[in-house]
Amino acid sequence: MTLTAWSTRWIGWICRSGLGFVSRSPRWAIAHKFAAEQAETVLEDIEIQVGRTGKRAPVARLKPVTVGGVVVQNATLHNEDEIARKDVRIGDSVVIQRAGDVIPQIVRIIPEKRPKSAKPLQVPENARSAAAMRCARWTKRPARSMSTGAAPAG
Repeated sequence: MTLTAWSTRWIGWICRSGLGFVSRSPRWAIAHKFAAEQAETVLEDIEIQVGRTGKRAPVARLKPVTVGGVVVQNATLHNEDEIARKDVRIGDSVVIQRAGDVIPQIVRIIPEKRPKSAKPLQVPENARSAAAMRCARWTKRPARSMSTGAAPAG
């Protein structure tokens, strides 16, 4: 198990009353969370995942690497704007961390290690028109009957 944070507090009531409070925080209790562990790996591919509601989300497929005691192979890229802001391309060397020690995310790319063959993500034009990148199969699906759940005939 990895140590992710520490906390300290004074036990004696005399010390506590002497140190006092600042706003809502006691001066006699201190907590500190360590910075997230980061690792370097290679982005092998970017795939589009379709969620339950039809929202499309890009997912980075990475060369497996251990971060904070966990082998990470996938990382969230959030949306197309985040990919453009970070200039993430397939084949890039990237630095990843587990956000909140849970969800793997790409922190930054390493431009010095970018291969000449690195390719940007190609998003179809029809997907760019929708702000939320909704999947077309959900918006063009026929209405269902409330009683049976079946699609109307025809």
